[in-house]
Parts: sequence; structure tokens; C-alpha cells
Amino acid sequence: MLLSWPASWKQLTPHPTFIPNAFFSTETPPPLAPSAIANLLRQCSSLAEAKRIHQQLTVSGLASADPVGVVRMYVACGAPAHALRALERLHPSPFSVYWWNALIRRSVRRALPDHVLHLYLRMQRLGWKPDGQMRVCGSEPNVVTLVSVLSACASVGALPQGKETHCYAVKCVLTLHKNNHCDDLMVTNALIDIHSGMVDQGIGYFNSMARDYGVVPGVEHYACMVDLLGRAGRLDEAVNLIKGMPVEPSPIVWVALLSACRTHKNVELGEFASSQLLELEAENDGSYTLLSNIYANARRWKDVAKIRSLMKHTGIKKRPGCSWVQGKKGTATFFVGDRSHPLSQHIYDLLVDLIHRIKALGYVPETSFALHDVDDEEKSDLLSEHSEKLALAYGILTSAPGIPIRITKNLRVCGDCHTAITYISKIIEHEVILRDSSRFHHFKNGYCSCRGYW
Repeated sequence: MLLSWPASWKQLTPHPTFIPNAFFSTETPPPLAPSAIANLLRQCSSLAEAKRIHQQLTVSGLASADPVGVVRMYVACGAPAHALRALERLHPSPFSVYWWNALIRRSVRRALPDHVLHLYLRMQRLGWKPDGQMRVCGSEPNVVTLVSVLSACASVGALPQGKETHCYAVKCVLTLHKNNHCDDLMVTNALIDIHSGMVDQGIGYFNSMARDYGVVPGVEHYACMVDLLGRAGRLDEAVNLIKGMPVEPSPIVWVALLSACRTHKNVELGEFASSQLLELEAENDGSYTLLSNIYANARRWKDVAKIRSLMKHTGIKKRPGCSWVQGKKGTATFFVGDRSHPLSQHIYDLLVDLIHRIKALGYVPETSFALHDVDDEEKSDLLSEHSEKLALAYGILTSAPGIPIRITKNLRVCGDCHTAITYISKIIEHEVILRDSSRFHHFKNGYCSCRGYW
């Protein structure tokens, strides 16, 4: 007899720690229906629970029923190393590109850069090489593999491995074009997306797709165009473009518009974009955060409080901002207001000195990015505790003059930090390469490669 999920249990599924006692009450647990196994794996929220569930599934012979779920469970609990070991037991023979993709992509999504690099190096040791003979246990790598590995390298600032993989990816794209197997999706997206403010040129690329090359624009192309117009402040044109789309707008389209509303402080349109986005992705923490930021910029603190209350009530947690920087002893990780590092006092002392020096050059803290209802002086103090500033100070302290400082942030760099780092690059003997969720920023001698468009 299969043990399924009674209606009374379904009412308890919002509580991630709930596990049916019947499954653990005997040494030989009863068999579970596939849907029950899937639910059990999805709602696990801690490594201890994950180990317990996996052990019971193994005892009952059900672990192999949903190997993807087992891998997902461990990675979701922040333990991709356990996921890899579980996968090796479930698939003792060399596993395919599919499994490597699953492990790496989920680790990237969970913001676990050290584990991502570990997986990447493990792949190389098992024979996965980004060269002309590249194979994964006899299988050709696919686009997902290349995108996942490049994302992994970017996440941890692994420049040498990233260069190798990028060279191979370029060779793959050139081969596809030569054999007429490419629909220009990646290439056209890149041309539209890397615009640096050249709006009319981006529009020209978009219009020429169907007219000159017979390529029908997809949702991804429309999202790039909305982003292009939105960053330039042409919000009405962005809205009209969305209204004229031949397909339903996807979440990435509304995220692009919502981000533009945050940049240009358009509260009314931001509320509309947020409502559309939440209809498609009700659990997207980013949409709540962006709308909250829009309200904070408008000093509508009661609305900010409502958003936070709604997130708390629905169990949606805001993803914390986090920055990584390469140092002499590996990767150092910083969160906002972080004081856990042994060099914290030196880091904060250096930041005080740097901020004082760049104020003399004209830097003025952009307090609109301190999203709290406090006075401007306290907002300035809060801004100095942002993770990317802490990572930069650590990089300066631990890097020899002339050595580039490479920082990675899991979210978009805040406007004040971007301005501050631009000024700081004038007075330090380092180039700063910052990778955020949007693009790379190369700061040098008071300039950034993005030219203010990100």
C-alpha cells in the first residue's frame, strides 16, 4: 500500500519543517507515492532533515525514485557537496551533462560560489576539458553547460577557467553560424543588451531582425528592448512596446520595466509593473524588494512597512546582498554591516578614511539608496556598510599595489556604491572589476566601463 498525502497534511505544507511521522515511526518505513516523495523532498529546509529523509528513503529503497529531488533538496539546504555524494551513490557510473548542469546551476542560484568552483574543478579532474575535444563522459556539452559554467566562473571570479570556457563557447557559436544552425538569439540579444546608452542603435538592431534576417523577436528580445528603453528613461515607449507584444509578457519583461521605474522614481507605473509581475511569480522576492525601494525613494514609509509585512505574512524572504572578493587566502565573503571578519576593524577604519578623502573630491553620499526612515547622517553611515564597499576595503588591505581587485555581488550594485567606487578608483593603486547581477564594471582612474548604464 502506498502512503500518499491526506488532505489534512496538505494544509500543513506551508510549514517546511513538517514531516509525516508515519514515515519515520518504524525501522522499515511504508512505501510512498511518487508525489509524496516529491513533496517530502521539496519542503525540507535544513541539512539535518535532508540527511534524515535521505536515510529513510535509502532504507525503503525509494532514494532512486526521485534522484533529481534528492539533489535539489541538498543544494536547497546549502549542501551541494552532499548532493554530489548522493548522486555518486545513486549513479555510480559516470554521470551525464544533465547532472553536472543540475548541480552547478542550482549552486549558482543558491549563491554558493565556493561550491560552484569545487564542482567545476571536479568536472575537470574527471576529464571535462574546455577545448576542441571537450566531452563529459562521452557526451558533448550543450548550451546549458556552457552558460552554467560561465555563470559559475563569474560567481567566484575564476578568470582563468572563465577564459578557457569562453573561448570554447565562441568556437561553438562560430561553428553553428558556419553550418547555419544558429537563429541569432544569443548574438542579437548581446548586441541589443550591451548598449551603453546607444538606444537608437539598439532599436535598429531589434527592427532589423525580422526585416533583414527573418528572425522573429522572442520574449528575450522584447525584455532587452524594455530594459534598453527603460534605462534611458523612455518609459512610455517601453510600455507601448509591451502592449504591442505578439505574446504574453514574461516575468523578465516586467522585471525590466519595474527596475526602470525604480531608477526613474515612477511610483504609479512601478505599482502597475509589480502587480503584473506578482500575478506571474507571486513568490519572487525581487519584485517585492523593487517596489519597496520605489516607495522608500518616494518616502512612503507606510507603504514600505506594508510590503515588509506582506512578505513576512506570506513567508517570502528577501535575498540578502552579498559580495565576494578574491584574497591571498581564498575568497572572502561580506554581507551588509558584516563585522565577522578578523580584519573588520581595519576594514571599517579604511572605509572611513576613503570616504573622507573622496568627499574632498566632490563625492556626496546618495542617501536615497539607504532605504530606512532615519536622518541623512545615519543614512550615510548605513551606506558605508554595504557589502561591496566592505569587499573593496578588504581587497585594498590584502592586495599588493597594482594588482586588480575582483569583486562579485549577487545583486545589482547600488547607485551610491557605484559612485563611491568610481571616486575611490582615483585615489588607489588598483583597478576594480566588480561583477554584479547585471554586468561587469571596470573602475579605473575615476571612470567605469559601464558609463553609467547598468
